[in-house]
Amino acid sequence: MGNALKAIWENPEGFSVSDKGDNYFQFFFNKEVDVLRVECGSPWLFKNYVLHVKRRKEDQKGDEEIVSNFPVWVQFCGLPESFKTLEVGRKLGERLGTVLEISKFQMKGRETRIVKAKINIEATKKVRDQLIVAGTNKKEVEVALRYERLRKFCTYCAKLGHKVKNCHDLLKNTESDRVKEDDIGEWVKASQVGIRINSER
Repeated sequence: MGNALKAIWENPEGFSVSDKGDNYFQFFFNKEVDVLRVECGSPWLFKNYVLHVKRRKEDQKGDEEIVSNFPVWVQFCGLPESFKTLEVGRKLGERLGTVLEISKFQMKGRETRIVKAKINIEATKKVRDQLIVAGTNKKEVEVALRYERLRKFCTYCAKLGHKVKNCHDLLKNTESDRVKEDDIGEWVKASQVGIRINSER
């Protein structure tokens, strides 16, 4: 069981399992991110059995500690030039998660600059591919979001921490014959990171 789950859960560091009897098992991990990924993906299907994974009460931490642990740089693409300010970037970033840093960057081969934000995204939230903002003359502007060095994320449910092959939502929808199209694609990953601009000139 330990070897099978280790493969299913993509070789989490320091993983081991202990049989507690009566169909109860205790799992051990070295990293909090692996615990979060397995916990968020529960229940799991193992040899035609449903495996529910949850922490012991004494091991649980506050919600802020276990869900807000995916810091990632987000590029705001398609902003009008007058909107490319650090303040606008901060307001957009706050719609996605906790903003850690804001800056402007020059992209290779482009004359235009872009605003980027480093954001802590909650693992329980979906990765978004765009935001709608009110532009000039109150016209709506679509701002495309591109993520740098994005960790594991599922294109089916658009959540961080697992890949589509380990998606609980996909498994559940497959069993009920309600499989839908993927919510998002690999194209949300940024193709380049750019050079930070230290001056407002």
